[in-house]
Amino acid sequence: MFEGTVAPWLERVLGQYVVDLPREQVRVALWSGVVRLEHVRLRPDAFDHLRLPFAVRGGTIALLELKVRAAPHSR
Repeated sequence: MFEGTVAPWLERVLGQYVVDLPREQVRVALWSGVVRLEHVRLRPDAFDHLRLPFAVRGGTIALLELKVRAAPHSR
């Protein structure tokens, strides 16, 4: 239900690290604040900016779970 709303935001935030984030891989538990991504492919250039002494040619993250807290209401 909320996957369609959250997916574009995740694409913007995670787009520099992952390849083609299909919306069917996004699971949202709104009340618990948990976003689960399954079988996400890494971009080969995801970590180039860190200038590591090795290169990432590709990879998959089996499970990425993000816990999101709501911002406190301002008065």
